[in-house]
Amino acid sequence: MKRDLVILLLGLSPLVVVAQSSPESTQPGGLPAGPGWHRLANTRMISVCLGDVPNGMYTDSTMTATTEYNFNCHQIIPWSGGAADDAHHRLIVWGGGHSDYAGNEVSVLNLDGTPSWERFTGPTMPIPFNWDGKHWEGLKPYFVRLHDGGQYQPGASPSSRHTYNSLQYVPYQNKLYSFGGSVANGGYLSQETWTLGMATKTWAMVGPPFSLAPGYPTTAYNPSNGHIVMHDKGWTLLDFDPHTNKWKTLTSAYHVDDGTTAAVDPVNNLFVVVGSGGTSYNTGYPSVPKYHTVQVFPLSAPYKMQDWHNAECDLTYRSGGLAWDSALGLMVGYPGGGNQVYLLNTGPRDMVTPFGSVPSHKCLDVAISKKPSPVKGVDYPPDPEGTGHDSNLGVYGRFAYFPSLDVFVLVNDRGQDAWILRLTDKPVAP
Repeated sequence: MKRDLVILLLGLSPLVVVAQSSPESTQPGGLPAGPGWHRLANTRMISVCLGDVPNGMYTDSTMTATTEYNFNCHQIIPWSGGAADDAHHRLIVWGGGHSDYAGNEVSVLNLDGTPSWERFTGPTMPIPFNWDGKHWEGLKPYFVRLHDGGQYQPGASPSSRHTYNSLQYVPYQNKLYSFGGSVANGGYLSQETWTLGMATKTWAMVGPPFSLAPGYPTTAYNPSNGHIVMHDKGWTLLDFDPHTNKWKTLTSAYHVDDGTTAAVDPVNNLFVVVGSGGTSYNTGYPSVPKYHTVQVFPLSAPYKMQDWHNAECDLTYRSGGLAWDSALGLMVGYPGGGNQVYLLNTGPRDMVTPFGSVPSHKCLDVAISKKPSPVKGVDYPPDPEGTGHDSNLGVYGRFAYFPSLDVFVLVNDRGQDAWILRLTDKPVAP
């Protein structure tokens, strides 16, 4: 039985946070110090884009003649996310897919020293002809989705895809995992799991057996056991063990909607899923959703979804960001734009924070800049790229928490600088 938690819009007044420090104040490692939003100067993602490349794409379905193709970092716009590598202090970004972008390069925002972007892997060139009727899963050697009769070719790199909330970094393997996704060209969903070895910069498809990944999952890394928890956005909650590449079905009793984001609370052993409902499939910030959902799965048998009434998460938006803040002991959600975040208390007792008390299983909306009229793009991040034209196509893992630095990192526009968010004034050693 579906047990979505429906929460009325309560219009809570935001709580103001203390002023952020001046741009000149920095912590060891080059990151700005002090609570609040901080723009990272000279961190526009387009600085590592290739631009127009001769012979970058095949011109026809025979894959013989080639033409110039624009590798313009478009992979962050269409429903694509990222993953935090706290061990090396970097945010990994990968995406694209469908008819939006066919380049499969991986980009990395390095936070140590002077924050800067790195073109971590170059695109596989030339990429297949767009709209040739085939749904490419791997490139050079090329093969189509296994669902379409393809066969895995060792040494291939995956085609670009909408990655949604499906990217997770596994620190003890130093690997990026990508589950499913809407592949470039045709746009049908992959059912494969790909890994990127960050030390060798090489891709591999997990298997055999292959074709076990949900095509459009909501995922989260569980630091308690090193597994990845995911919901297939149908009825099934799954556990994936990177040690063995084996899947385990935890429950198939509860439905999860599209556009959701998740994180694991390792203290209370919970898989927390947030999202919203609206008038269209891509309704996100700043469109006002009709309802909000918070679905919580205990990660122990019988995995019965908890029903939290009146959680007051009026900033819970579709395709937003969500991360466990180990310093505060709370979930922190980013709606996908604006000056505010929300604190979600997933614990059994009320929590006292620098921003006020957060009741158990409820939220507190927090406005970051205390200025009377904060300026977008100056005092807080600009809206995600595409907002206002394509609506908000998602932030997902591009809003990520780094425990060792006690900072959140946000990338929502390839042509704008990245931002960090500090919720505490606690100094952190480099």
